[in-house]
Amino acid sequence: MTYKTINLAPVVFLDSVTEVNLLVGNWVKYSDLIYIKQPSTDTRIPTKYQESDHFQRLKQLIEIETKRVQVMRPNYQNNICVACAFVDQNENEIVSSTQNASLHIFEKNTDEACFRELQKIRGLWKSQDGYEMCSGCAADNHGEANAIRAAIKESKLDQLEGSTAYITNHWWACDPCRQKMFDLGVKQIILDPICERIFGDKPVEWYRDNDL
Repeated sequence: MTYKTINLAPVVFLDSVTEVNLLVGNWVKYSDLIYIKQPSTDTRIPTKYQESDHFQRLKQLIEIETKRVQVMRPNYQNNICVACAFVDQNENEIVSSTQNASLHIFEKNTDEACFRELQKIRGLWKSQDGYEMCSGCAADNHGEANAIRAAIKESKLDQLEGSTAYITNHWWACDPCRQKMFDLGVKQIILDPICERIFGDKPVEWYRDNDL
């Protein structure tokens, strides 16, 4: 097997499916021979990568949020805005939301990314570090938390029991958000496999076959 770190995401490329037994930690299946390690330690809600039409709707919400914030910060990039939708058993969206991107703290108004994301880019922090240092990155402003808040506002909180959470623009769900979802009875988490935050515009197999 081959381990690679791709834009802060630990990814393993197996030579055979039996090698999955050698993985230690919370690795989520991307494909039969590709697994991505989650910084989260909470594994109570089943999680997988899977394509879905729901992600298109969420990406539209991210685009709207990005344009809203770019009025104030023209260089802001939407790859730091995560969106979540809760969907019922009939595949109907219950509620959805993005991060409130205007809450991010920037070193300079011209920066493309917030203070915390820059620390990660510089290699000073890991993916799960420093949430409390940036109100835009804080767990209480994650797409999942904001979608739950929207469900409360719309009197739909009870509908989240048995629902599925679809998350795009990120490759994992943090422990605080997982705890909230577990408490509400969310049955599974679906992560967008086409995650620009990890792979950009390249297929994941490209990283397997090329040197980084």
